[in-house]
Amino acid sequence: MVLWKQNKYLISFLAVALCLVSWFLFHEELESLWIILGSIVAIVSITLFVSKLNRILLFVFLFTPLSLDILISGGFKISAPTEITIVLLAFLFIIKWLSGLSIHSTILKHPISILLILDLAWSFVSLVFSEYQDVAFKRILLKVLFIGVFYFVSTQLLLKISDQKRLFWLYGIGMIIPIMNAFYKHHLLDFLQSSSVYVCQPFYNDHTIYAACLAFIIPFFILQIFNTSQKRFRILSILLSALFLTAFILSYSRAAWISIAIAFVFYIATLFKVRFWQLILLVAIIAGYLIVNFNPIYDQLRQNEAKYDDDVSTHITSVTNLQNDASNLERINRWVCAYRMFLDRPIAGHGSGTYQFVYDQYQTPEFMTRISSHQGNKGNAHSEYLTYLSENGIIGFILFTALVLYSVYLGIQLLYKINEPEHKMLIYSILLGLITFYTHGLFNTFSDYDKMAVLYWGSLAILVRMDLRYGNASS
Repeated sequence: MVLWKQNKYLISFLAVALCLVSWFLFHEELESLWIILGSIVAIVSITLFVSKLNRILLFVFLFTPLSLDILISGGFKISAPTEITIVLLAFLFIIKWLSGLSIHSTILKHPISILLILDLAWSFVSLVFSEYQDVAFKRILLKVLFIGVFYFVSTQLLLKISDQKRLFWLYGIGMIIPIMNAFYKHHLLDFLQSSSVYVCQPFYNDHTIYAACLAFIIPFFILQIFNTSQKRFRILSILLSALFLTAFILSYSRAAWISIAIAFVFYIATLFKVRFWQLILLVAIIAGYLIVNFNPIYDQLRQNEAKYDDDVSTHITSVTNLQNDASNLERINRWVCAYRMFLDRPIAGHGSGTYQFVYDQYQTPEFMTRISSHQGNKGNAHSEYLTYLSENGIIGFILFTALVLYSVYLGIQLLYKINEPEHKMLIYSILLGLITFYTHGLFNTFSDYDKMAVLYWGSLAILVRMDLRYGNASS
């Protein structure tokens, strides 16, 4: 018992790691091994930590990068142990709330909370008009679970800055095993660019979400190198930053590379105290220029023949190849389908999570590519914004856009208001992470994946706690 009390986190980590390794090595021969061992570890750990809900939340932060998709009956997938644990955490939190646990009502009145509640409410409205109500209902339940735990429960439990920073520390430590797994597989394939797409499996479905999560946490660890109040962690921060940057480059995700570049530009802008309205004006000017000159720009891009390969500069240049890059052309095909879906149902949309089942009827030969599919089994709209537009209509799109703009505005306000170095650095980390997510959201959709959801909604939760701590900087 003494050994357990002194090393319970290490023992829990090793136990789950053992289950992961067992599944990875033997899942084809012993299909039930992971489910049995994983369930035992989850139940035992939660039973031991039941009096400390924040420790269960920290458990989730650590093991989300290590979670694996388990196929259960009916073709339904569950990410274990993450989704198992957050369901139990949500249940325990509700029990404690009904038993007298006080809830900070100011959280519910915060603008970000209001936007999230309205977003969820509108999702149920769009469900009523959906032709795939079962699909939409399952997606909404998942969204309620993610927002409920990663945002609302986090705002109640992550009160100390030490716990708030653990979101990034634990997630980063949890990513070490997936990264080393990817390095090993990549090494066996001579680090070819083409192999980067799947070497991050089974922990991450493909290189895009793997790179997006790396982009989100990299700013935190780089900034920790310069955190004078935490000098004892400097060497660890340097090592983890080097590891994550190497993994990020080897991911060969062009959208993630762009997102980190935009975050760096944003960082430089904040050093000069650029205001939120100035940033919005700049974005509006750039968007206006692109719209007015769309045809000549599009024609010029059609002449670019650079294709993605192992050369980094060529790989970046290929992002504008609209002549023979199947990935780029298919993304445009998905965007066009999403827009046509919106035009068909502009108010309520087609329902959450229904894009992949609906978009085929909106494809036309003009935009289809050699990798297009009629089966609805090759991904989503490849854009957070167009996903909202097509699935939840103009109202859902406005609510999500409002959340994007307000969270950035709030982050900037806090950044310029807070003087305490450690708090300021955490706000910087969150704000830069959100910029990578919102930029990447132009090209991909990841908010429905637990790997990204914990970072995104958890960061918003910390942002709100900081706002309340410093007297509503947003006011």
